[in-house]
Amino acid sequence: MSNYLVLGKSSPLTYQVLGHLKTVLILVLGVVLFHTPVNARLAAGASFALCGVIAYTEVKRRQGPQSVKGVRGTGLGGGKPSAAGRIYQQLSASPQRILLR
Repeated sequence: MSNYLVLGKSSPLTYQVLGHLKTVLILVLGVVLFHTPVNARLAAGASFALCGVIAYTEVKRRQGPQSVKGVRGTGLGGGKPSAAGRIYQQLSASPQRILLR
C-alpha cells in the first residue's frame, strides 16, 4: 500500500531512485551490523548507486517544485492518471472504505 502512496505523490522515476537508495542502505547496514566483507564489486556498485541518487536529488532541487506539477500521478506530464495514480486517489479519498472491504 505504501508503494501506491509514494507513486501517487511522485513520479515513477523518483520511486525507482528511492528503491536504489533503500538498496544502498541495506548494503551499508549489512556491512556494519553483520561485518560483511567489502569487496571491490560491492563498493563500486554501492558508490555508483549513491552517486546516482545524489545527482538525481540535485537536479530535482535545482528544478524546484514547479517541475513536478504536471507529472504527479502519471509520470508522463499530465493526462489520465496511471493505475498507481488512480489507486492513490482512491486511498486519499476514503481510506476507511477501502480498509473495510
